[in-house]
Amino acid sequence: MKRLCPACFTELPEKANYCPACGKCMREPIKLPMILGGIVSPYIRAIGIDDHAIHVEDGTRKGGKKK
Repeated sequence: MKRLCPACFTELPEKANYCPACGKCMREPIKLPMILGGIVSPYIRAIGIDDHAIHVEDGTRKGGKKK
């Protein structure tokens, strides 16, 4: 599956964190405020990574065979 930059539509390497053409960040932590004793804390905790790249089918199946 191809990955494309949502800003400039450049094809991205599989594990790219930034677009090599425009520099846009592709992976950012998903952040939620921590709640301590019913009060929202100023500390933030990351709960995962959000991939901002556009994912496009490239016409191949596992094993590299065309459909």
